[in-house]
Amino acid sequence: MPQPHPILIVEDNPEVRHYLRHAIEEHPQLTVADAVGDCTAARAALMKPQPIRVMLVDLGLPDGSGIELIRQARDRGIESMVITIHDDRRHVLEALEAGATGYILKDDLRGRLAQTILDLIAGGSPMSPMIARTLLTRLTTAHNDTGWKPQGADPLSDRERLILQLLADGCARKAIAVKLGISPHTVHSYIKKIYRKLQAHSNLEAVHRARTRGLLD
Repeated sequence: MPQPHPILIVEDNPEVRHYLRHAIEEHPQLTVADAVGDCTAARAALMKPQPIRVMLVDLGLPDGSGIELIRQARDRGIESMVITIHDDRRHVLEALEAGATGYILKDDLRGRLAQTILDLIAGGSPMSPMIARTLLTRLTTAHNDTGWKPQGADPLSDRERLILQLLADGCARKAIAVKLGISPHTVHSYIKKIYRKLQAHSNLEAVHRARTRGLLD
């Protein structure tokens, strides 16, 4: 039987943290690696040798922002899913740009947390409907923005195009690293270059811009 996926919970509200732990431990494919309530404890948990597959993280923590934790997790090849009350565009874009691959509002969690985590592990990018709408609005605005100009006829290198295609196909960053025989940190560096060249803030936006301009199949 496969080992359950270890999950790190970073949530400062004890009641919510208890709910998250209980929902995860009820599912045979998931287990709680650690459950902490602030950035300091989360940083320590991320540095431990124990394996962590996904970090569930709130953005508003008592000693800092979850955004920095998302960056740290990303650099260690750990995927992050935001669990928060913040639904404004700034928080959404900051989290996605930092490396989050899922963004769920706390009001949308009830009864579906475990499956949402498994969807992310399978290569999806789970998002609350309101968050998806925020991104679609941004994409529509970007599509109509004639001021954006690509850097040359084809601004992406062959390796960048390959990585973006794998992202478009639903591959997680860690899976891309394994597939290409490079480190998760190197994958992240490529994705940062892709974002910069396409003036994007998320995988979804980068793929949309590339397809709109014929840079992807």
